[in-house]
Amino acid sequence: MSSTNPILDPSPFTGSYHCLRMLRRVLETYLARAGKPGVLCVDFGCGQGPYRPLVEGVGMRYVGADIAVVPNTDVELGADGRVAMADGAAGCVLSTQVLEHVPDPKGYLDEAFRLLGPGGMLILSTHGHWNFHPTPTDYWRWTNPGLRKVVEESGFTVVDFEGVMGPLPTALQMVSNALQARIPRLVLPLFHWVWQNLVRLTDAMHRAPARDADACVFVLRAVKKG
Repeated sequence: MSSTNPILDPSPFTGSYHCLRMLRRVLETYLARAGKPGVLCVDFGCGQGPYRPLVEGVGMRYVGADIAVVPNTDVELGADGRVAMADGAAGCVLSTQVLEHVPDPKGYLDEAFRLLGPGGMLILSTHGHWNFHPTPTDYWRWTNPGLRKVVEESGFTVVDFEGVMGPLPTALQMVSNALQARIPRLVLPLFHWVWQNLVRLTDAMHRAPARDADACVFVLRAVKKG
């Protein structure tokens, strides 16, 4: 049976199962640390809003913002990338797998900074390694210090930082991404199940320092200074 929320609850027969499960674990932890009942959380580049249940699960109010109106979009972004909300309106900004797609990361992070009140939290994830995936654009990949640098240059202090999937499982994930278009459709679910178990087992070989240095996905929590 397919999930109605394949990002939040992926099937083990799909190609990004382990990565998505580990990403959910980190996001749940960071949202629990940032969440206060009634605080407004802006999902900046929300897409279909897959993480809305996690935001509301810690008692925050959810607002989805994106460039196009889709079911979970509450605020449409302007042509300049600005959110039609007042300065300091939010206590939390959530950004999941968006930063690699924006042509101006500094402008995007500055807008997140503007939306937050003093002491507000930015929770952000983006790729360290992944295949090219334009939706509709795909510009960037990050290293640990490079991601910290661009976030801190927009006025944030990084308080938590974690890599999702170490070097070996990430390499296997990249191979899977490259192969799946060549696998017959009827066999593809079984291929994903076997390969994702291999990814999971090799990921267990890595400790935090290896993941934080060279990861498939980086996730951070940062506080707005002042």
